[in-house]
Amino acid sequence: MLYKSIIESRIFVVIGLTTALFSLLLACLPTCPQKHLRRREPLPVPKLRQTGRRRQVACISSLVFCLLFFAFSGTAFAQETENVGVSITIESAESPPGPPASGPTTGAVTMAGKAYPRAFMVMYKDGAVSATFLANSNGTFSHTLSGISPGIYTFGVSAEDNAGRKSPTLNVTIAITAGNITTIGNIFMPPTIEASSQVGQGQSAILLGSTFPNANIFLFIEPGGIVKQTKADSQGNWQYSLTTSGLGLGSYTVRAKAITDQGEQSEFSLPAEFTITVKPPLPSPPAPEPRDDLQCPNGDLNRDGIVNLVDISIWIFYLNTSDSCADQNDDGTVDIVDLSIILYWWS
Repeated sequence: MLYKSIIESRIFVVIGLTTALFSLLLACLPTCPQKHLRRREPLPVPKLRQTGRRRQVACISSLVFCLLFFAFSGTAFAQETENVGVSITIESAESPPGPPASGPTTGAVTMAGKAYPRAFMVMYKDGAVSATFLANSNGTFSHTLSGISPGIYTFGVSAEDNAGRKSPTLNVTIAITAGNITTIGNIFMPPTIEASSQVGQGQSAILLGSTFPNANIFLFIEPGGIVKQTKADSQGNWQYSLTTSGLGLGSYTVRAKAITDQGEQSEFSLPAEFTITVKPPLPSPPAPEPRDDLQCPNGDLNRDGIVNLVDISIWIFYLNTSDSCADQNDDGTVDIVDLSIILYWWS
């Protein structure tokens, strides 16, 4: 049927071109009335001018018609040829007479690509969950939704790693046609990410997550435009210890992007945040517990119920001796440690 329509259209073009050329010749060739040819008399000047003007108008009109016809026929033929090569399916034979056979009325879509080993995958159709499945142990995934009525839909996919960290949802809008399976391939799921919620200045913020095995991870930290790099292991796990000694106090946002050794690149991960606070002070030494078994408990060396300079003078007197009263920690020697105990109990 397609070849027949092409031949018919070409016959129409040939006939049209012949008619246009013939009209052009009739309009442009000079002719004279028969009666003047028989008498060999010249035309009157007014009639000759009038006839010449009419002939010029007719010639120009025919010429314009020919040009328009050439342009139209050439464009139509080019479009017909283009459609044949791009979007028209050529049937080998015409369908047999009778009612048309019933064909498929629905289509399908397949989403495939890279995620994380044994990741929990979710597929969406127009924002609603349509399927859940697990990625393969090597991090790849592929899943097909069938029985979809023809139309335009937005399909999405998201991933969750074994630690419960989630990726953003990737969405693609496509048209589904009956009888066809549309494959959305080469999907590279963004990595997951987690960060220490709060760290002291000078300490390290731990950043970790999951991605495709052995992929390179690039970390983008704002504010500051800081970029760091690490690499995932064979199970897709990655971790980076970010030193905060050169960073100011405040909140920071970090996002991760994965790139394989072959150059495949993912979208950004969801953002993770951490806060740098003031450097924590050194922990204080534990306070000495009161002891009643000593001769002079709780730093009261003269046992007057008050710890003051008198007790310190007594400590100085017994310094570097083994006096049982001045030896507050009962280690056999009166030293600076005993003085710190006396100062702790200062009244």
